[in-house]
Amino acid sequence: MKKYNGIRTNDIITISYNARLEGGKTVSSSLDEGPLTFKVGKFPKIDAINSVVLGMKVGEVKRVTILPLGAFGEIDKSLISEYCLSILPEYVMVGQRVIENSSSSYMNVLSVDSAKGVALLDGNHFLAGEKISFTVKIISIKGYENSMMDVSA
Repeated sequence: MKKYNGIRTNDIITISYNARLEGGKTVSSSLDEGPLTFKVGKFPKIDAINSVVLGMKVGEVKRVTILPLGAFGEIDKSLISEYCLSILPEYVMVGQRVIENSSSSYMNVLSVDSAKGVALLDGNHFLAGEKISFTVKIISIKGYENSMMDVSA
């Protein structure tokens, strides 16, 4: 039998996962969103997961903490700007997400000063600057389900 040495770049895999912030709050989970299938090297959410799964086998579980640069990036202060309230939705509130018209990207409302007629908006991903504790379990690896492969070794 040919020995299988684990997941490689470009393998198509299905995982179950749970992503939490340092304080324990779950921000994404396959329990809510369902298992995720992707091509290794093209993980759609957190780039560092592409290297985390390398070498893993079906049924294996791994827990890692991913620093901001490997997840949603550091906070970029240049993406935080004041906007005139007149160009924002009428009842904009702190914590709300609004669409920035010129780029069609979401921005988070950090503060609203009605007296000055401005709001401070943040164009960073809402998880920028956060460490993510990630648990991943390999459910399947496309092409390695047949009985000719020894996945136990």
